[in-house]
Amino acid sequence: MALKRLPTSTWQIGAGQWVDGDIDTNPSDGDVLVDTGALPEGNYLFTVVGRATVQATYEVQVRNAANNSTLSSQRRTIAANGNDYFPLPNKILLSQNQRLRCVQSGNLTGDIELSIFYLETM
Repeated sequence: MALKRLPTSTWQIGAGQWVDGDIDTNPSDGDVLVDTGALPEGNYLFTVVGRATVQATYEVQVRNAANNSTLSSQRRTIAANGNDYFPLPNKILLSQNQRLRCVQSGNLTGDIELSIFYLETM
């Protein structure tokens, strides 16, 4: 696979991916809103983008290969009728079959929709 030099002095490996979540209406605490699925070992850049019709809190999680434990997480809040844009500030090294996902924090009465954009880098 050919490497391409990016303006940020990072090397790109392959094409970026967009994992679009559904519009979730009235999700419950812990519901998975969007999930990359198991990924190959590598360094990744991730960005989470979303919107909500009411104030909503979600948690970005890095999960282990068995998908039964959270290795690290960050909570985010979206204002009512607002948008969220969260580029993770550095590349993240994932082991084989680890993943990034977003889950609902608390019960929500309204709509929320999240997407994960990611790119494997060196």
